Amino acid sequence: MKKVLLSALLSLVAISGFAQAEHLSFLGVKMGSPLKEFYQNILAKGFANDYPPRALGKNYAAAQVRGVFAGQEATQIMICANGILVDMVIVTFPAYETWNEAKAVYLTLWDGFTKKYKIEKQTEKGDLDTVGDKCSSVLDVVDGRILLELEEKDNKYVVSITYADKPGNGRSTDRDSSVMGDI
Repeated sequence: MKKVLLSALLSLVAISGFAQAEHLSFLGVKMGSPLKEFYQNILAKGFANDYPPRALGKNYAAAQVRGVFAGQEATQIMICANGILVDMVIVTFPAYETWNEAKAVYLTLWDGFTKKYKIEKQTEKGDLDTVGDKCSSVLDVVDGRILLELEEKDNKYVVSITYADKPGNGRSTDRDSSVMGDI
């Protein structure tokens, strides 16, 4: 009996560890966790509160923090949740005065992503050598998708990253039902 219980317990631990590994991480914090918990973990890493978690309609919630990310000051980080679970994080860097400044940040981030993640598929759009051309890299990774963008806004140049957890990783299906009814 003890062997059966021990075996069942070890199986449960192994399964829960595997399930946790199926979410994309941001700053070492797993997406797919409750928004308030995720937000507190990000604040504990030294980020400042812009606004705490709050509901945005029936099925969405968000929070925003600010701080240094990837060596860039005054970065805005929007944490989004479908239901109560975090499914997306959007990082927006401060606007750059020149295309070359923004391009250097974009390329540094792209290089870091290709070294850190196992990329299953990559899609590129735009021409980094054409000033003002909206450029993006979509990186499909094991646990989700990362979108890296560079674009012109108000005569300045903005780099942003969107981390999206893999669809269906414990998310509410309420939104999916309402979307399917609308389209």
